Amino acid sequence: MTPAEHTLRVAVLRVRKDQVTAKYDAARKLAEGAFAPLRLNGLKSFTPVLPGGTEAGSLSVKGGHTDIVFDEGKLLALVQESEPESVEDYIDPAALRDKRVLDLIREQLPELVGQRVNAERRAELAEACAESDGVLVNTVSGERVKVASVFKVDPSGEFAYTPGKAGTAAILAALAAGTVTEDGEIVPQPAAAPDGGAES
Repeated sequence: MTPAEHTLRVAVLRVRKDQVTAKYDAARKLAEGAFAPLRLNGLKSFTPVLPGGTEAGSLSVKGGHTDIVFDEGKLLALVQESEPESVEDYIDPAALRDKRVLDLIREQLPELVGQRVNAERRAELAEACAESDGVLVNTVSGERVKVASVFKVDPSGEFAYTPGKAGTAAILAALAAGTVTEDGEIVPQPAAAPDGGAES
């Protein structure tokens, strides 16, 4: 091929790639809308089936998740009293831009040192909050304290598709045979004529 032919080929294929990517993104969006309520009802995966019954990989739909939004003051107060070993000092990130911090941070500038629940314990308490609607028990006083808001996020329909080698080969074969279109639609096949049905 000449440089001019290579140039045109690359240009055409790039435009086609952009078209296919746009179609794929639109198809994903539509599929996610269809899959979300099904995932909410417990269906976790689907199998694309080609004409003739050949399976073409697997499609897994992701579940929803739970967001925990702590009331930082209440959480810290509860943990300070009931399990102080889970509280740690930390430096306010804004303080790290202060030139005085290098030499004087804890001794001379205690106002720049705060406390927080350490990351490991915070993660454990987040799991507990997901089960208790944000309420934790102060193990010293026995008081039940609402330290977080809990938001259940339904499945969005987001999914992952894995064709695998066999699925890829099956889809390419179906495309070559003309039983599916490039847009993934099944091509209706003519009905077989009944025996002796041909007229002379």
